[in-house]
Amino acid sequence: MTWLDSFICTTPTTSTGNNNMPVLWQSTSFQDLLARCRAKTGKKLAVVSDFDRTLTIGNSIECHILVARSNVFSTSFKEDMKELDEISLIEAEKRPVHLTGVEWWRQYNRLLKKHSVKDDDIKSAVVSHPKKLMRPGVADFHETCHTKNIPFVVVSAGITNVVRWAFDKEHGHLPAPHIISNTLDAESTSHPQEDPITSSTKHKAFHHAPSEVHSALSSAHITLVLGDRPADVHVLESHPYGQEDSGSHHFVKIGLINDLSKLPAFKESFDIILDGHDPEAFGYIHDTVLLPLIE
Repeated sequence: MTWLDSFICTTPTTSTGNNNMPVLWQSTSFQDLLARCRAKTGKKLAVVSDFDRTLTIGNSIECHILVARSNVFSTSFKEDMKELDEISLIEAEKRPVHLTGVEWWRQYNRLLKKHSVKDDDIKSAVVSHPKKLMRPGVADFHETCHTKNIPFVVVSAGITNVVRWAFDKEHGHLPAPHIISNTLDAESTSHPQEDPITSSTKHKAFHHAPSEVHSALSSAHITLVLGDRPADVHVLESHPYGQEDSGSHHFVKIGLINDLSKLPAFKESFDIILDGHDPEAFGYIHDTVLLPLIE
């Protein structure tokens, strides 16, 4: 039996009871897509991934909440953050108009500046966080990308500082991935303050990427795209190759769903959907998608 023969869930399902595998659904063309990717000779891979609840555990705390609620900071800081914290839990379309998307992040950054929050403070918040952040299997995935020289790019509407220190805390023996996110601290003068990356502006994310990221993505033949919401695939709109597969480049879009009510929208965006609460989900991506592509 080949590795493709072993793929499960050839028909749509919303059950995780298929041989204890985390796959909930895959498109009818998914196996063919992987077969074409694997058949490429001299292929180069790249990975583009979201961070919060994609690389981190499905019910884990998100970047901005981790900082807003950390005991590293004063009571006055947490009180100032309370409104933004509460609003962040509301569906985007139901938020107050003056606190949606870009403006929410601008106000968040203003509060960090008001309280003179620095990178070392954010590091302390991440290091002191009592729970594990990364999903099981992400460390192996990260290490394989490193040892096989596969570019690993994290595009997040969260906070660069949190992402970087989370990787340092849990994967400190490996160099951090390329991180394209919001650098929010009191000393920052970088573009995210005025043009932050949000879930709705991820389609502009690679406009902020350094030249080495563009070079790495442009030279890849296959890009794995990982996310926990349909908006995460919008990042491909600013990918050097665009979002459509071509004869020279293929995208494999992998969704980790943490809310099954969103399944119909996921099916419109991803090639395969995994149960985001299954601890085996990322191990499955590593063992059944990534490794066969680099054999």
